[in-house]
Amino acid sequence: MDILNSRQLAILQYLLDASSPVSAEVIGNSIGVSARVIRQNIPAINSWLKSYQVEIDCKPKFGLLLVCPAEAKQQIVAAFQSFQKETLYTLKDRQRLILFDLLSQVDQFSESQIRYRLQISKSTMTHDLNRVEDWLNQRDIFLSRRPRVGVVIQGRENDIRHALISLFYESDLEAELIKLALWEVKGDGEPRYDLPQASDYILSRMMEWGLNDGWNFISLIENELNAKFADGDHLTLTLYWVIANQRIKEKHFIQISDERIHYLSTRPEYKVVQDIICRLLEKKSIHFSEPELAQFTLEVMTARGTFTNLDETQSVINPQEKTRQLALELFKKIGDYLGSDLTNSMVVSQLADHLSRVVIRMKFDLPIQNNLTEETRKAYPLLWQATSKAIDEVWDEAGPPLPMDEIAYITMYVALALELNKNVKKKVSVPRVVVACPSGGVTVWMLVSRLRVELPEIEIKEVISLRDINNVDPNEVDAIISSAQVSARNIKSITVNPLLTEKDVKKIKQEFEFYSGRN
Repeated sequence: MDILNSRQLAILQYLLDASSPVSAEVIGNSIGVSARVIRQNIPAINSWLKSYQVEIDCKPKFGLLLVCPAEAKQQIVAAFQSFQKETLYTLKDRQRLILFDLLSQVDQFSESQIRYRLQISKSTMTHDLNRVEDWLNQRDIFLSRRPRVGVVIQGRENDIRHALISLFYESDLEAELIKLALWEVKGDGEPRYDLPQASDYILSRMMEWGLNDGWNFISLIENELNAKFADGDHLTLTLYWVIANQRIKEKHFIQISDERIHYLSTRPEYKVVQDIICRLLEKKSIHFSEPELAQFTLEVMTARGTFTNLDETQSVINPQEKTRQLALELFKKIGDYLGSDLTNSMVVSQLADHLSRVVIRMKFDLPIQNNLTEETRKAYPLLWQATSKAIDEVWDEAGPPLPMDEIAYITMYVALALELNKNVKKKVSVPRVVVACPSGGVTVWMLVSRLRVELPEIEIKEVISLRDINNVDPNEVDAIISSAQVSARNIKSITVNPLLTEKDVKKIKQEFEFYSGRN
């Protein structure tokens, strides 16, 4: 057999990298298919491996293991570049590829082009487009299918820009895009078998978008504001900047009413941010229309700032008294429902700061995205219920109903206040760590507080940005604990969920060889 498809290649690559038996379920989760599909493809891979006199050992309750001498492994890796490969896309991959092309390309393309590229039947394409249409409709974008004309999207310009950004995050490309934007990590142009097919394609296309220049421009704004955005928000602003420039070149412009621009101009922080952006645009000889300038200023002023140390925050804008009172009222009602005291001035200030951005984002129909919504609901069901009830009673006068993602954020602030109010006093300084989390905001604080409560043995030296990973002194810390996979010279890296599950706690204890009975 001299042909392996892309799915079989991904399975084989995973097993070549594994040093111990791994379950079909784990491999399936990694490449986006079921364990059954993994097992179905093993005979075909073993048939191809016969010429190298190796095979995948597959035993029940043991897992899959490829025992492969170094020489044979080198030959197999070299063979990847020379034989034919048939690309197979998962359902999720197909949807993401169609969405990416619809949102990033200006020209229409036909249904037959979609079928040819993805190698799918007409009925499969129809089902895929129906799912794509549902995804777009949730973002107020509509799909037009015209016979003999093509497939095209219709909607407000800003919804289209933000939908494209949402697609990048849903494709789990945040860490890869930060690397590309920050360090211009472009690779060698070869497929990435450790990424889903759609993610690999999207990443290869975005290498031409000038993300590094965009990232540096956002850094200039950051410096002028004397602030520091969370890594995730820095990336979101970078993506918005490069997408906006591409869309403007293709004559697709933002439309904002004079009334809304006037509302923005009455806020003191708006003029500060806009003056800085105008000055930087002038240096680059870039002209933005008034609506485009207003929209980009809005994106910047509602971005979240990271924590400069463990006890203080640095914000681009200050919360108004109304959002302070709103935060206090929410915490009081939630505390009453829970029978707990949520009094914590630091967390109330952080929530007020957060809500000041939310009010503006909702007024201007900007999306609120939280990748931990479902996990938060499952981890804190009682807090979620109390928070939802309090929001229903308090939020009516503040604006339209809050989306689920925002309820999750507020629930995380409640959980943070409860964690901090436990006042864990016992602390044994043994391992020294720094904490890194690209999401910033309450997410990183949740991780810090959970670490302090669950592992008081750990000394948290600092909370840092992913951008500062290479500046960490290996003589000063024993490990980096992060919610994203990172690599640092001569420093142990431990990847965890921001909510710090029991599994994460066990992993950290094993890394530092804590005794399970130790407090």
